[in-house]
Amino acid sequence: MPAAWPTSAEVTSFLTAIGVSLPGGYGVGPEVDAIVEEVHSLTGWRPFLKQTADSSRTFNPTNASIAGPMRPQGGIIVPLDAGLLELTSVTMQGRVLTLNREFWLEPTNTRPYNRIRLAFGFFAQPQSIVVTGKWGYREDIPADMWLAMRDLAAYRILSNLPAKQLASALKSWKEGTVDETYDGKLIQEAVEIRYQTFVNACGRYRRVTLL
Repeated sequence: MPAAWPTSAEVTSFLTAIGVSLPGGYGVGPEVDAIVEEVHSLTGWRPFLKQTADSSRTFNPTNASIAGPMRPQGGIIVPLDAGLLELTSVTMQGRVLTLNREFWLEPTNTRPYNRIRLAFGFFAQPQSIVVTGKWGYREDIPADMWLAMRDLAAYRILSNLPAKQLASALKSWKEGTVDETYDGKLIQEAVEIRYQTFVNACGRYRRVTLL
């Protein structure tokens, strides 16, 4: 599985492989960045790809944990607003809590973690739970999503090139065993097909939030 998002160089290489040479200085990066943002929006995972450095997120105690120090049956659930792949610490009002004694990460046998279970109630102020670690849904990019992103970026770039310039530089292009004659409408249709493929790929990894 790819370990990173498609790069500008990889999109450019794909375009070159199908017979398209971009004009000098053409910026591919913004198109790729826009598609990465669409991944986050469509999947609901932000970030989708595991962070390379720790960061902290702040959460509110549940009403039960604010109410008092009684030990509730089954503990107190604090939902996380993102996937957590690697934990560094959990603190409550500055006090470091002990994993598997004062709190647990859930779900138990799979990642990413999407909630913590406190062993007992705390007297705690709002925004007093701080979870630090590396956030994300996966440590790699699924192959189907990566290919869909690369192809969508390439075809959006094709559709954005000036028609006169594209028609003169691209009499036809070849992808795999398919040869296509240049036609602006045909390219737009190709963009729409690639976009639907991309949406379908993102849908397979969409975050399910349980109420």
